[in-house]
Amino acid sequence: MSSINHASEPRPFRAIGARTSLRRGLVSVLLASLILSVMVLSHDGGSVEAATVLANPGLEQVNSTTKTPSGWIRDGYGTNTGSFSLTSAAHGGTVASVVTISSYSSGDKKLLSSQSNGGLAVTVGATYDLSAWYQTDGTADFGVFRRTSSGWRYWTSGTYLAKTSTWSRATLRTPPVPTGTTGLSFGIVLESAGRLVTDDYGFAPVVTSTTSTTSTTSTTSSTSTSTTAPTTSTTSTTSTTVPAPTDSALLRDSFDVADGLITNEYAFWNPGSTLSTSSPTWDMTSGSLFARGGQAWTGVPDDANPNATSSNGTDSAIFRLVTKRKDFTAVGVSFRLRHDGFTTTASTPAVAWDGEHIFLRYVDETSLYYASFDRRDGTTAIKKKVTGGISNGGTYYTLGSGKLAFTAGVFHQVRATIVDNPDGSVTIRLWVDGNLVLTANDTGVGGPVIRSGGVGLRGDNSEFTFDDFVVTTP
Repeated sequence: MSSINHASEPRPFRAIGARTSLRRGLVSVLLASLILSVMVLSHDGGSVEAATVLANPGLEQVNSTTKTPSGWIRDGYGTNTGSFSLTSAAHGGTVASVVTISSYSSGDKKLLSSQSNGGLAVTVGATYDLSAWYQTDGTADFGVFRRTSSGWRYWTSGTYLAKTSTWSRATLRTPPVPTGTTGLSFGIVLESAGRLVTDDYGFAPVVTSTTSTTSTTSTTSSTSTSTTAPTTSTTSTTSTTVPAPTDSALLRDSFDVADGLITNEYAFWNPGSTLSTSSPTWDMTSGSLFARGGQAWTGVPDDANPNATSSNGTDSAIFRLVTKRKDFTAVGVSFRLRHDGFTTTASTPAVAWDGEHIFLRYVDETSLYYASFDRRDGTTAIKKKVTGGISNGGTYYTLGSGKLAFTAGVFHQVRATIVDNPDGSVTIRLWVDGNLVLTANDTGVGGPVIRSGGVGLRGDNSEFTFDDFVVTTP
């Protein structure tokens, strides 16, 4: 049942001055060994040569001691209980990887291409097509990592894969490789209780040419004794030949930019100022958004009125980040987020709803939906704000609520969807770490259903770091 909240969450949007996470052919064992050896070449001084092709894409070569496919690593993090194994019920050949999670609270488990000796060689600015055959009854998607001068770090992911009991092919086209990247590692990630089986991985650059193009790819077929050799082909053409994009994202931001201010409320309220730091993607009506280590960060929250560079403060105790696009309708919004701690300021004392929330169909500060997933009081909530009322010009209505323990200090995968129903109502769902935690419907509570708007993040008295913000069809 919905309830009206006349007095909750009244914090204003401050004005400034007047004042926002792959086989098989008949080839000799010697050739397969040659391909694998590419990964272990090294130079004086400790530098390494990354592999130019994906080793053991069919998983057929297995380490006799660890029982792990050669050229692959088993990894995971968070609070979950699971196991890794192999199965002969493969997509091709006689070996496929099995990841099982029996008990899940957070994190993931995954099989990744090797990160030793540089991983897979990539070119800055290029894009790559990744693929794998899979079966799963859990929450799974691609996980892509990149190697920089400071080591390996998470880079990007795709949309969640459809659950299937039969072999299906998953694909992902990466964004352009960021500056400073020297290698890549990827795999399919299991982010919930369940079982994930994968096989026949693929990795290939997206080739664009206007004259002559030479491309190298590793195939995704194998036998139980060999890995198919890379094939090299030369073609001549007078047009650009780029495969159709496999990434269906409507908007994607990996925040792989130089450390520093991305944008702040000063830029929003002073759009004509030459001092402003503006973003092509984001508006901030309150607060400051920084890049730090290839991730987005609120900065240390305070209630200062920030200057053009936020060098005197952030005002991120009231953090309001919304896309410039305001035409999103039925969408899914996902990202990884780490809660770094609650805070208070003289003007923002602690309240129950402090935390992080997802904006959906944001029209303006008086007309929007949002989903709360990490609140000071441990409550989840889906709310609607309707124009007219005492809360910054609007009135909040609670469409649904529940409870969730959101662990601080670790990254969680958060996702919300909003869809229109045949009867004209709207359904909003909230997931955390692959688990559906809350569902609510709006049939016109307090006013008409909101049909479109922007998406974004809201924070109250909360310092947090987030990454890989992706908007897709639901």
